[in-house]
Amino acid sequence: MNRLRFIVIATALSIAACSDDKVTAPDPQPVQGTVLTASGDITAKVNEFRDLLGASNGGTAGEQPAGRREISWDGAGANPFDNRNDFPAA
Repeated sequence: MNRLRFIVIATALSIAACSDDKVTAPDPQPVQGTVLTASGDITAKVNEFRDLLGASNGGTAGEQPAGRREISWDGAGANPFDNRNDFPAA
């Protein structure tokens, strides 16, 4: 009798938990892209791109809440993919 009572209660709870009301997340806002184009002297467009990314975090260690980091490959060997470790320390 206890087993039957348990099955009836479990079934009733399962049915009660079901609902026709659907909870849906709001439609995500589409991401609007920005295209920058340039030819010739692209310095102004590069600076505009940097401004879009946010302030430079420079050499600040660790994860930052905003901004950007830049990698300078100046001083790297002419063929950086030859398994040599001759990149500059800085």
